[in-house]
Amino acid sequence: MTDQEIVLRACTELRKIAAEYIIEPDPRDAEITMQQMLSILDRRDVVAAAERLSKGYGLRVVKID
Repeated sequence: MTDQEIVLRACTELRKIAAEYIIEPDPRDAEITMQQMLSILDRRDVVAAAERLSKGYGLRVVKID
């Protein structure tokens, strides 16, 4: 899986959690929702992929003449 795919998958999971939080009837537990979201953002694969992408690894600018 590429770094872009890892980060995209994490974003999709985050959107699902956010949607469930919004759709759920009251009362909602924001703390549990945030813990779920942070558990995704703190995964080793997501952190490593995001760091590589932020440093430009895997992304190359190609100039075509």
